[in-house]
Amino acid sequence: EVMQYIYALGGFDGERCSRDVCIFSPDAVPTTRVAKNGRQMLCARDGAASAYANGHLIAFGGHDGSTIQTSCEVFTAGAPDHGRFQTWTEIRPMSTCRMMHCATPFEDLAGPTFLVFGGQGSQTGVAGDYGTAPPRKSSTLDTAEWLDLSSGVWTAGP
Repeated sequence: EVMQYIYALGGFDGERCSRDVCIFSPDAVPTTRVAKNGRQMLCARDGAASAYANGHLIAFGGHDGSTIQTSCEVFTAGAPDHGRFQTWTEIRPMSTCRMMHCATPFEDLAGPTFLVFGGQGSQTGVAGDYGTAPPRKSSTLDTAEWLDLSSGVWTAGP
């Protein structure tokens, strides 16, 4: 049922990074903001990656307005009588901070796993308002990491 929708997570509105979640249904207009129902993400995220598998929508990393994040959170499908999703829950962070990266799910009999790869990584510099902070040293990442959602364990990727 979740696959019938398009989800937009976070972003930057020119002034601040967002925790908002917007859902677009091709069958209904206008776009619905889940945030009106108190379902905002735990962390503001711009440039985050996201992926869906087996009832779990996960937001990986991104920029919160001052720092590139390693944090991740999952929105787990709820019972039909209680709305589409229950709540956002923080899960174990990635080993590398990432933004502007990619994530893709893989489903097998053991449960869903996710591959997170590329993007921009570690930085140095003084924090400031997003979009106006002094330039920071960042690096383009050529690494990947796997998340086994069942165990919550991250391992180095291929």
